[in-house]
Amino acid sequence: MQKTILKKWLAPLAAVLFFLVLSYGFVPQVFQGKILNQGDITAWRAMAKEASDYNKTHEDEALWTNSMFGGMPTVTINKITTGNHVLVLDKIFGAGAAPASYLLISLLGGFLLFLALGTGVPIAVLGAVAVTFCSYNLQIIQAGHVTKMIAIAYMPWVLAALVYAYRKKPLLGALFFALTVSLHVAANHPQITYYLGFIMLFVVVGLFVKAIKERTVPRFAKTTLLIVAGGMLGLATSANHLLPTYEYTQYSMRGGSELETDQGETPRKGLEVDYATQWSYSGKESLNMLIPNFLGGSSVGALGRDSHTYKKLSEMGYQASTIISHMPLYWGEQPFTAGPMYMGAIMLFLFVLGLLLIRSPLTWALGGVSLLALLLSWGYHLEWFSLLFFKYVPLYNKFRTVSMILVIWQMTVPLLGIYTVWYLLENKLPEGKVRKGLYLATGITAGFCLLLALFPSLAGSFTGPSDVSLPRELIPSLVADRKTLLRADALRSAFLIMGAALIFFPALRKRLKKGWVVALLGVLLLVDYLPAGKRYLNSSHFVTKHHYQNLFEERPADSYILDDPALYYRVLDLTGSTFSDATASYFHKSAGGYNAAKLQRYQDVIDRHLIPEIQSFADKLGQCQTMEEAGELFAYQGSYTLTPVMNLLNTKYVILSPQAIPVTNPHALGNAWVVSDIHTVESTLEELESLSQTDFRTTAVMQNPPAEWLTTVAATAPEQAVTAASGMPPGVPATAAPGIPATDVLGASATDAPGTSAMDAPGTSATDASDVTLVSYSPNTLEYEASMEQDGVVVFSEIFYPKGWKAWIDNVEVPILRSNFITRTLLVPAGNHNIRFTYKPASYTTGVLVSRISSLALLGALLLAVILGVVRTLQKRKGKET
Repeated sequence: MQKTILKKWLAPLAAVLFFLVLSYGFVPQVFQGKILNQGDITAWRAMAKEASDYNKTHEDEALWTNSMFGGMPTVTINKITTGNHVLVLDKIFGAGAAPASYLLISLLGGFLLFLALGTGVPIAVLGAVAVTFCSYNLQIIQAGHVTKMIAIAYMPWVLAALVYAYRKKPLLGALFFALTVSLHVAANHPQITYYLGFIMLFVVVGLFVKAIKERTVPRFAKTTLLIVAGGMLGLATSANHLLPTYEYTQYSMRGGSELETDQGETPRKGLEVDYATQWSYSGKESLNMLIPNFLGGSSVGALGRDSHTYKKLSEMGYQASTIISHMPLYWGEQPFTAGPMYMGAIMLFLFVLGLLLIRSPLTWALGGVSLLALLLSWGYHLEWFSLLFFKYVPLYNKFRTVSMILVIWQMTVPLLGIYTVWYLLENKLPEGKVRKGLYLATGITAGFCLLLALFPSLAGSFTGPSDVSLPRELIPSLVADRKTLLRADALRSAFLIMGAALIFFPALRKRLKKGWVVALLGVLLLVDYLPAGKRYLNSSHFVTKHHYQNLFEERPADSYILDDPALYYRVLDLTGSTFSDATASYFHKSAGGYNAAKLQRYQDVIDRHLIPEIQSFADKLGQCQTMEEAGELFAYQGSYTLTPVMNLLNTKYVILSPQAIPVTNPHALGNAWVVSDIHTVESTLEELESLSQTDFRTTAVMQNPPAEWLTTVAATAPEQAVTAASGMPPGVPATAAPGIPATDVLGASATDAPGTSAMDAPGTSATDASDVTLVSYSPNTLEYEASMEQDGVVVFSEIFYPKGWKAWIDNVEVPILRSNFITRTLLVPAGNHNIRFTYKPASYTTGVLVSRISSLALLGALLLAVILGVVRTLQKRKGKET
C-alpha cells in the first residue's frame, strides 16, 4: 500500500521540485541577496511612505495619506489586510524570495490547471511552463507591477478550480474555487480580475453548450450554482478592500468627471476613451506575439558592436560603446513599451493546430474569447468596437491600457495548445486529418515567419515616432538593425515551429513514444521561452540592497524643508515630472505625485489651474534676482495673485533643484482661515473656473451654501483686515534666505541656509480677532484649536472627499461642506473650540466585518473538507485491508 501511494505521488513531487529549480534558477541573483530595481516599486515606496510609517507604530491602518495630490485615500496604494484571514495561506504560498516566488505560484497553478483537464503530470508540466514564462510576465516583474503579476499567477489556480468542479467533484471544486478566487482577488489588481472574468464566462458558456449536447444540464446547473456561491464567498473575503475601492472609484479618475460640458451635456462616467486607449496594439503589432522583435522589442534595448548603428555612431564621433546599450529599438505606435506580448512561437503553432483539428465547445470558447481580446487590444485602431464596450459593457470604462487584455491569451493559448498535444497523443483523431492539420498549422505560422525573414520590408518602414529626436544620418543604420532583429527572430520562430511539428510525424506512426514526444516538446519550449524571457528580466535588472536604498537618499533641498518645525504644509517638486513622479512623496506632503486613480476633482484642478500656474510661475522666475523676489511671486496684488490655487493648497515650498534652496511661499494660506464672503455659483464647472478669479483669503466659492452660512458671513464686518495664514499681513517679504541671487536658486547648496519657517503660525484666521490653528496631525486625524471672535466660516486647506471624513466641534458632529471645488469648510461658532477631523469610511468598517466572517467560514470549510478527506481515506484503506 505504501509503495502504491509513493508511486502515485512521486511524479507530482518531482514536478514541484522541477518548478522550484526552474523558478529560482531563472533568477539566481536572489541567492546573492540582490533585489530587482523596479521602477513602479520605487514609486510605490515613495507614495506609501507616510501610510507605511504610520502602520508600523499604530494599531489602526492609515486609510488616508497627504503624501501626494494634496491628500487621497490609501485604498489604491496599500492593500487593506485587516479582517481577511485567508491571507495566511497567501503568505505560505508566496513564501520565498521574490521574484522567484511569483514564478513558482504561477507554475504550480498552471500545473493544477492541466491536471484538472486530465492531461497527466508530464503534459501538465509543459502547460505550467507555457503559462508562466510568457514574456509579459517577466516584463511586469522587471517594471515592478507586483500586484499585477501575483494576480496573473493566481489566474490558472482559479481556472483549475473551475475546470475541476465541472469535470470532477462539484462541491469540492466549488470550495477550491472560493479559495483561489480569494487569493486572486486579494492580490488587488481589479483589471486582471475583470479579464479573468471574460475567460470564465466564455468557458462556462462552452460547458453549457456541451451539457446541452450531452443532456447533462441538471448537473451543469447544480455545479454552476455551487461555483457562483463559491465565487461570492471568495469575493467576500476581500470585502475589506473591495468595498472601499468601489466607493472610491466613483470619485476617482476611473469614475469620470462631474463637470458639465459647455453644451450642458451629462458628465461622462469612466475614463476618457483617448486616455484609456493610449496604449493600444494594432493589427500589425499583434504579430509580435509570434515574433518577439517584430517591432523591435522594447523601447530601449541594446545592439551589438557588429551592428550598423554602432559603426555609424563611431563614425560620427560618439562614444558608441556607451550609447549602444540604450537604443530606441521599438518602432511601433505605443508611447513606449517594456517589450512585446510574446506568447511563444511553438505554443501559438499548437493553438492554431487545436483550432483546426478539435471541434468542441471548449475550443470555440477559447478561440472566441481570444478573438475578443485581440480586437479589444487594438483600442483606437478599432475605435468603433472599443466604444461599444466603453458605452455598454459594465466596468469596462474603468480601466486603461487596453492592450493589457492580451493576458487572456496567456491563458487561452497554452490551454488549447497543451490540450491539443494531449488530444493528439491520445489518438482521438484519424492520422490523415492530423497530418493535414500539421501541414496547415505549420504553413500558417512557420510559413509566415519565413516570409518575413526573406522579405522583412513587408513589416513596414522600420521607423517610428521616437526617431524624430535622433540625428537624421543615424536613422538608416538603425532601420537596418531593426530589419536584422526582425529577420533573426522570424527565423528563430520558424525553426522552433518546424522542430515542434516534426516531433509529431513519427509519433503518428507509433515510432516515437509519448514520453519522448513530451520530453522533446519540453526541451523546445524551454529553448523558446527562457532565452526570450532573459531579454526582459536578467542580471542587469538586479542591484544590491544598499544601492536600492540610495534611491531614497535625502537631498539637500529635502533636508532644508524638513528642518521646518511646522506640523503640516505642502511641497511642489518641479525637478521631475510633477504630476507623474512620486519621489517628493517619500519626504513631504506633496501637491503632486503619481497615481493612476487620483481623485478626479484634483485632476480637474491640475488641468485647469495648477499646470497654468506652474508655467506662469516658471516664466516669471527667470526675472527674479533674489530668493525674496521669487517668494513674492506668490503675493497678492489687490485681490489678484499669480498662484491662487497653489496658495489655497498651502503650498509652502517649491523645489527647483535637488541641491538648491527651495523657494519659500510666504503667502500660502496655511491649514485653516476664516473667510468673510461666500461666492455662490450655479454649477460644478463654474465653481472650478472661478478658482483663478477668487481671493481665497476672504472668499469661499460654494454651490448652494446653506442660508445660515450666508447669514453668518453677511454679519462679518467688512472693514475687518485680512491676515495671511502665516500670521503676517500680505506682502511681508519672505524670511527664507533673503538676498540670494537668482543664479543660486538652482545652484546653491540647501545646506548653506537654515531651514527656517516662513509661516511661524500656520493656520491663523482671515480676521485679526479669530484664530484656527492645527495642533495635532496624523493621516486619519487632524485636530485644531479655534478661537472665534464671532460665528464664522472656516476653510481648511484639506482635500474634500465626501465618504469617510467626519468633523466634530467640541465632540459634537457637524457637517463638512465643500468649497473652492476641493477644500473642506466648517461653520464654527464664536468662542474657543476643539475641532477634530477623522477618516474612517463605513465601507471600511463593513468590509472588514464581512471579510472576517467570510474568511473564517472559508477556512473552516477547508479544514472540514481536509478532515473528511482524511477520514474517508482511512476508511477506504481499512476496508481494503479487511
